[in-house]
Amino acid sequence: MNSKTYSPWPYAIVSSFVILILFDIYFVRSALTTATGTVVDNPYEESLVYDQIVKGKKAASAAGLTMKFESLRSGFRIEINGLPENNTRTMKIVLMRPADPSLDRTFLVNSQSKIFEVKTELLQNGLWILQADLKSQQEFFRFESQEVVG
Repeated sequence: MNSKTYSPWPYAIVSSFVILILFDIYFVRSALTTATGTVVDNPYEESLVYDQIVKGKKAASAAGLTMKFESLRSGFRIEINGLPENNTRTMKIVLMRPADPSLDRTFLVNSQSKIFEVKTELLQNGLWILQADLKSQQEFFRFESQEVVG
């Protein structure tokens, strides 16, 4: 009888390729069945908005502008320190309610002074986030968000 001994190496190499192929099939299948990978539908426009916000925050910081919020009986007042007088400005004020986004409010206020007043009903009790953007001629300023307790 003539017995031949076969080397286990060809079987090991072939089986390692089979295992690698099965592993790749698993990853491709899981990648195709999960999220699409898109975060937003229009990333270029979103990045332009984000860049404008970053530039506005840097501009406000560089100009030394500070914002002070004051609650009044008939609404609220925002005072911007560091602005020159007698220049028409538009401030976009957004009050966001983290607990209930349906209560979020946006106000556009024009003023020639450094004080912007909004006449509105009193804020409901709870935490509000104040976000303010200021446009003055060709300049845009974004102030740091502030927490306001109503």
